Amino acid sequence: MFLPDYLPSFQLAQGTHVGSYRIIRQLGRGWEGEVYEALTLQGSKVAIKILYRQNNDHIFIKSISEKLRQLKRINGIVQIQESGYDQSLNAHYLITSYIEGETIRAMMKRHVSYKCFYTIIEKYLAIIFECHQQNVSIGDLSVSNCIVDSNGDVTIIDMKFPETFHRESSIEEDIIETSRFIRYLLQKTGAPKKIICAFPLRSDAIMRRFDSIVSIQEKFQKTCIDQSL
Repeated sequence: MFLPDYLPSFQLAQGTHVGSYRIIRQLGRGWEGEVYEALTLQGSKVAIKILYRQNNDHIFIKSISEKLRQLKRINGIVQIQESGYDQSLNAHYLITSYIEGETIRAMMKRHVSYKCFYTIIEKYLAIIFECHQQNVSIGDLSVSNCIVDSNGDVTIIDMKFPETFHRESSIEEDIIETSRFIRYLLQKTGAPKKIICAFPLRSDAIMRRFDSIVSIQEKFQKTCIDQSL
């Protein structure tokens, strides 16, 4: 993900306190804020997402609360434990469970074979499908936002929080980004060209081929069968 220079950065040092949480290290940053590993007063690990100041308006915070309520029962989505406001940063933050594991991006850097990602992609698609069943889009789909634990289970650890997310266009954006996500993942891990080309890059081509996450799931499964994988 390439972020513009105008986005702010908190650049919190190890040991900095946000609310009652002590920062350990930065895990990543996106369009809406930065994510850090932190410790509770009892020494338990959590992840804390600190929202950029321009995202601190009432409408934005309200949209987050509503979206989190809908995502609460969906397996594979990181669970929000609490939210708060830090006066020294003048910023709201979200506390989520800390997921032990490895991001898909990190796995790609280890040059893991594309065949190892097939089950991961299937689980990832199942999570997106369940979200769409609740008429909720994820947004911000990224290889940095998906963690795979030691059991091979997939968790999406970050998502986009638009002011309005019950829009058909948001679901369409997920479909487009999912096709691109799969194509990018397979391309970077050395999958055969025939498999890669099953998932278009251009948005118009994607929407002609796929009208839902289900159609992407069916295409992916058929492609795997055709390739005897």
